[in-house]
Order: sequence, then structure tokens, then C-alpha cells
Amino acid sequence: MRILFRWLLATSILLALTVAGVSLWKVGLTDPAAWATVAAALAVVSAVASAWTSQRVLELQEDAQEPNPVPMIDLRRRYQLAQFRITNRGRQSAHDVLLEWEQQLQDAEGNDVVLARDTAISVIPEGESASVLLGASHKFVNACQDTTYRGTIRYQNASGRRYRKPFVVSAEHERIALTHDEEGPKTLHELQKLPDELKRVANAIGRLEGILEQSGGTRPKRQR
Repeated sequence: MRILFRWLLATSILLALTVAGVSLWKVGLTDPAAWATVAAALAVVSAVASAWTSQRVLELQEDAQEPNPVPMIDLRRRYQLAQFRITNRGRQSAHDVLLEWEQQLQDAEGNDVVLARDTAISVIPEGESASVLLGASHKFVNACQDTTYRGTIRYQNASGRRYRKPFVVSAEHERIALTHDEEGPKTLHELQKLPDELKRVANAIGRLEGILEQSGGTRPKRQR
């Protein structure tokens, strides 16, 4: 439909310019009627150009509302872990997401990454992701001489319209990057240790109270 509309607009411009040229050639440059025809043709060209711009804006707005699953190699979201992730950055769910690799992506152990390869992902909602572990970040990068991979992603929108787009994923920029360019992941990782540490402290206090009771010592009173 878009191609047809563009073809009609282009044809309108061509016809308008053709009429103007023929009028000048047949009637002559000194005839006011010829120049009136030229003015009318230029008005048509201006109107078509405006329609073309409006159509392009409309197409961009329509595209923004479509699903947009984007594959990527993610070494930042999980602390010291590499993941292969497909994130839907569009405005509606992506259905039947399937990947076709030019060169098969493998994890740190040399195993093929089969996420969305043999079996399509039924649906990835707006803003959500599907991911699989590639291994420890440094092991994955060291295991691959080149972490750049290319392929094609296929998917559908809710109405069944099919899409097919090429993609490139890479982690080459991570080879010379800081291991942690933000403190957030490491801080969250350390905070996850707090429950175990608190439990260890509580157990140690419990053992100390038990020793005091067995030795006949006075059990410290707890303030209320």
C-alpha cells in the first residue's frame, strides 16, 4: 500500500512537469497561457511534495506502534554474566519470533544458542525480553575471537503481519571496556549477601547465648 501511494505521488509529479514542458514547447515562451499552465503544474508539484511529507510522517508514526524485537549480547545487566537477549522495544507484542543465523552464536562453552532458533518464541510483550545465559562475561569474550554475529529475525504483529529484518549483535566493544562501568550491578550483588550474613550473625549470637547458659553465666537481658 505504501509503495502504491508513493508511486501515485511520483506519477503525479511527472505528469505535471510533462504537461508544463509540453505547453511551453507547443505554445511558446511568450504565451501567457503557457506560463499559466506552468504555474498550475508547480502548484501540483508543491501539493504532491506536501502530501509526500505528510505520508512519511504518518508512516513513521505507524512504524512506532509496531513490535520491534531487537537481539543483543548483554554483558551489563547481570553481574559478571553474559546473556543473549531479545528485547521488544516496540509498542505492541511481537509474535512467533524466530532467528536465522549466518554464523551460529555459541556460548562460553561452545554450545549453540538455540533461543528462538529451532522453535519460535510465541510472544514477547511490549518492553519485555527473552534471554539465555552465555556464561561468565570474561569467559565468553575470551572464548570468541570475534563476537560479532549476523542474522535475520522474523516475527509478526497481533494482526498477523509478517516482518523480516537483518540484525547484527556484538560484544567487541566490551573487550577494552571497564569490567564494571557502573557501580549499580556490583552494589546490588553485594546487597544480596546481607540476608546470609545477618543469618550467620544471628546463629553466632545464639551459640554464644547457649554457651553462657551452659556455663551458668547470667544471660544478658534484652532491652524492650
